[in-house]
Amino acid sequence: QAMEEAAEVSMRNLLTRSGSVQTASVNLLIEIVAAYGLRKADNVGSSDPYCVIRLGERILHKTSVISNNINPIFTLKHNCLCLVSESVEKFFKTSVGVTFEVRDYDNVGTGSRLGEAVVKQNVLLEANGDRMELPLEHEKAEHGQQGVLIIRSRAATASDIKFMK
Repeated sequence: QAMEEAAEVSMRNLLTRSGSVQTASVNLLIEIVAAYGLRKADNVGSSDPYCVIRLGERILHKTSVISNNINPIFTLKHNCLCLVSESVEKFFKTSVGVTFEVRDYDNVGTGSRLGEAVVKQNVLLEANGDRMELPLEHEKAEHGQQGVLIIRSRAATASDIKFMK
């Protein structure tokens, strides 16, 4: 309930600034910084992690794979930045939030999920670039917490948008 109210306030604030749902847009810069304590998914005692960002079922972004690392540091080389440019209506359409899924890459098959975290849209919108540590959860209870994903999020500037396009 409190999360939904906060999302409504964020949406109203955006609408007040722009006038209507049709013209209001969200321009958000998300940086995948690092992860640590990831589960060892490969037979060699490591993982080949990458991160997928989803809004509902739609994939917004994927980083590159970092091979043989359970404590990866993502850089521009690894496609760590994601520009989210959406209408306010589309951005808030899903009540689930934005999902950050860390996966292990495999040459054969789809790989395995190392863990995921969900962040409400208003939390990402109101962040000012500060580091956020997201505990990664696994759907199987025996796995429990599967490490931590570190992200940053802030409103994208005109320079950010130009750089990302």
